[in-house]
Amino acid sequence: MRALDHAIEMLYHPGSSETPHRMLSLSTTHELFHLLPESKANPEDVDLRQRLQVVAFGTLFSTSFGGGLGLSHSMGNPPHEWN
Repeated sequence: MRALDHAIEMLYHPGSSETPHRMLSLSTTHELFHLLPESKANPEDVDLRQRLQVVAFGTLFSTSFGGGLGLSHSMGNPPHEWN
């Protein structure tokens, strides 16, 4: 789910460009919506899990942006200094 979070945030980030950011976000989101249910139905399918790993890696392109990506990312990754 973190991969989907990264992809959606990059899709709507004001600093993301059409290519490659939004294009990659749409592609990875599409793949995740197809592959995740398949993986749940076939948890022993190693090839399917490998495809999911590659797609998840594709969503990490969003980490090239400095600063926060969006509200969801900020809420999902709170600072470690919280008491």
